[in-house]
This record gives sequence, structure tokens and C-alpha cells, in this order.
Amino acid sequence: MTGRRLVLDGGVRRLDGGRVLLGGSPLRLLRLTLAGARVIDRIEAGQPVPDSTLVARLLDAGVAHPAAPTRRIFEDSASEAFPQVTGVVPVFGGAVPTGVFERLGSAGIGGLVLVDDGSPAPLAAPAGVRLLRHATNQGPGAARNSGLAAVDTPFVAFVDADVELPDGDWLSPLLAHFDDPAVVAVAPRVAGRPGAGRLARYEERHSPLDLGPASAPVRARTRVGYVPTAVLVARVDALRAVGGFDPTLRTGEDVDLVWRLTEAGCRVRYEPSVVTHHRPRTGLGAFARQRAGYGRSAAAL
Repeated sequence: MTGRRLVLDGGVRRLDGGRVLLGGSPLRLLRLTLAGARVIDRIEAGQPVPDSTLVARLLDAGVAHPAAPTRRIFEDSASEAFPQVTGVVPVFGGAVPTGVFERLGSAGIGGLVLVDDGSPAPLAAPAGVRLLRHATNQGPGAARNSGLAAVDTPFVAFVDADVELPDGDWLSPLLAHFDDPAVVAVAPRVAGRPGAGRLARYEERHSPLDLGPASAPVRARTRVGYVPTAVLVARVDALRAVGGFDPTLRTGEDVDLVWRLTEAGCRVRYEPSVVTHHRPRTGLGAFARQRAGYGRSAAAL
């Protein structure tokens, strides 16, 4: 039998002799036919199951998730490379994030774009990186849109300048979700970077970007209601079809994009087996300004 391997969510319970599932987000009861119960038996046994209405319902409800990938989805790619992906890094002020570009380059993606969003001191792109510059600061949504417009590959990987990408092959587990044609965007876990001091320790445990260790579909009013675009891999055509990011939003533009994608009937996945790290704010003032910005975005969202 061809198909794909799924795993049941850790909170799912089988009741009534295996003919009823209790779980998902929001919590629900799913009553199964005999054939449906056999599909669940195969999932629990680690066997592949063919795509079906039931499988789509399990995935969308958060009752089941794609199993961790064991292969690259682009088997025709050059040696350990992903030419179908372009990395886009928006930056405003500060130093060029050479470490981010090094990790993106070592992943073998097809192109690298630095968007200088009107930095007071114009930035210089590292070798092999295309530079786009805004004359004035326009905000992260507009910067990502400029990068998106320059992409000529099927997939884009947005990475913020203050993110630390992991060693090794972090891209394959995210790209593997695109085996499902309904999936248009995938985000990894964005954990707080360990550090000294009370603020760093607080951020490590309570970062608003860290959505926890459990896989999930992403949809408003569910356990994982959004994902940040600190790191986001997406289908370029799908982003362009919904108009990209809303440039009028200075914060919350990533949440807005995800919600518009899901409202359009697309699937967005959260894949915490890949863990990236976000540098914490260095002082209480910066911490307070960040949280205030998040709060201001709530009304617009």
C-alpha cells in the first residue's frame, strides 16, 4: 500500500473498542466506521495510509500529524542542496547577520536575499547575497514582501536576523510537509536562547515565539493558533495569491498572514522537531517595547 505515515496526537484517546477518538484542538469526538478504525490501527502500527477524507480530517483536526520525515522531498536535487528554495532575511539597523547567511548557504538553498529596510547606515551584502534596499524604513511586512517579489524559486524561507539556525539538516523536516499539496507553509519551533540573567532566563521559559514541543496544524482558536515568521518556509505562489504580508501592520503581520492562508483553505503546519533559537531582548526597556508592540497588534488582528 502506498501512502504516508502519520502519528496520533499525544492527547488522543481511543474509546468504545477503538471506534471512537477523543482529542484534537478544539477537543472533539470522532466516531469511526469499521474501515476508519482499521486506518487508525495502521497509523498506530506505523504503517502508511493512503490519502482520504478521513486522513484529511484527522490532520486538520490535530488528531494526527505527519510522522517525522526520513527522506528529502526533492530527491532530484544536487548533492545535499535545495535549489528550489530562496532565503530572505529582512534587516533594519545593526550588523549584517552573517551567521544566518552562513547557515542558509550551508543548507544549499538556491538563492539568498538581504532586504535592508532603510537602515540609517546602509548595509553591505555578503558575497553571493542579493541586496535590496528601501530608502526609508517600511516595516517587516513590507521588507518581506520586497524579498518575496524577488524570489524566482517555488519556495521561500523567511529568516529573521536575530534567529540562530541549528546545525545539520534543519530544512528537510520542514520541506517534507510539502509532500501534502494542501500545505503551503511550515514553521519550526522558535525557542528562547539560553543566557545569563533573569530576563534571559524568563525569555527562555516564556518566549511568546515558543509554541511548545508538540506538532500541530495552525489555525486560529486552536492549540497553535499562529506561528511567527521568525523562521517560515512557504510556497511562493500561495503567499502571492493572498497578497503577501500586510505592510500596514508593524507587528502581528505574521499572524495575519497565517490566518489569511488558513481562511483561504490552505494548511499551515508547526514542526517542533526543528528547534531554532531567538536572541532575547538585552534590557527591560527593549523587552517592554516588544511586548507593547505585540499588545498593539491585538486590536488590528
